[in-house]
Amino acid sequence: MNHDLAIPGPETAASGPGEFELGTWLGRRQAFGLMAGKAAAADIDCLRQIRDAKMYKGKCGDWGEFCAQYVGVGKTYVNRLIRCLEKFGPRYFEVTQLTPVSEQAFEAIAPHLTDEGLILDGETFALRADNSRQVAAAVAELRKRAEASPEKSPSQILEECFEDLIRRVISTGEALDSAEKQVIVELLSRLNQSVQACHVPLLGYQFVG
Repeated sequence: MNHDLAIPGPETAASGPGEFELGTWLGRRQAFGLMAGKAAAADIDCLRQIRDAKMYKGKCGDWGEFCAQYVGVGKTYVNRLIRCLEKFGPRYFEVTQLTPVSEQAFEAIAPHLTDEGLILDGETFALRADNSRQVAAAVAELRKRAEASPEKSPSQILEECFEDLIRRVISTGEALDSAEKQVIVELLSRLNQSVQACHVPLLGYQFVG
């Protein structure tokens, strides 16, 4: 639903609080175009300010009515987009303007986003309309990899770290001199104290300090 609302000037501005500011915001965009996830971050930030400052009261009784009448979608959808802006920033909308991406999927690709674009295997795909096919393909590949590699639990991460540490100690232990071995003993003692502080039982074993 499109509503072409002129920006009220001082001579036409209503006396109600926030009316002029609301007209300014609405006039900036004319129509927000939120359907199919094609919203720009600036549009959503505009709506966030209207909601948080309750500027919509100059036009409607509540936020839901304003969204339905002047934005053309329900308040739940608008609130979700505002949440995405607050959580992910403008880049979420830069990506979704090129290819559909859920919040969960965006979390998987977010570490691969830079100011230059989306990075996959060392190649950077700029977030431009003329590059939408490549961006969509890169997003699909990153999502597939994320789904194939489920998130590891804290215990799994620690186990991998310890296994790596054990391998390093075994491979370098014989080459250490007495001073370096003493450093290892001190580190193991600190580790023992940290483990005990976390109330993790060591089955009666303690490191010798």
